[in-house]
Amino acid sequence: MKILIIILSAIMLATCASKKNIVAPMPFDWLIGDWKMQTSNETTLENWIRTDSTYIGNSAVGKNGNKPQPFETVEIKKVGRFYEYIATTVADQQTTAFKIIKYTRNGFTAVNEKHDFPKRIVYQLQTNDSLVAYIDDNLAKSKKRYYFNYKKM
Repeated sequence: MKILIIILSAIMLATCASKKNIVAPMPFDWLIGDWKMQTSNETTLENWIRTDSTYIGNSAVGKNGNKPQPFETVEIKKVGRFYEYIATTVADQQTTAFKIIKYTRNGFTAVNEKHDFPKRIVYQLQTNDSLVAYIDDNLAKSKKRYYFNYKKM
């Protein structure tokens, strides 16, 4: 009987130890990867990675055929009970936090009513290789809304 208990204990320990290496899916895993938006005079790149429970996004913008230059770094992480979208501009290192008020398995909405503009940031996965984001003033009839149509690279 003792041998049976020892064997079962060893199996349970081995099973638990092997599960440590399994990375559980998180709510924003659909963002991970390299994304590109191309317009007639501008290229915008976004790269998203996940480290433990934080997502890190880097944006770069290039105008008129010039090489894209770093523009902004974003972190999506849990702060207390909520997730936040925390943007830091590369030029002046100014940080602005937006509270993620809604998220699904393929999109999220983040708001900061105290920020001048944008007050709302929305990301929505359209297909596995197509992503639409927009920023606006969070009004029912937004006067200022800018769309960003990304394709996965």
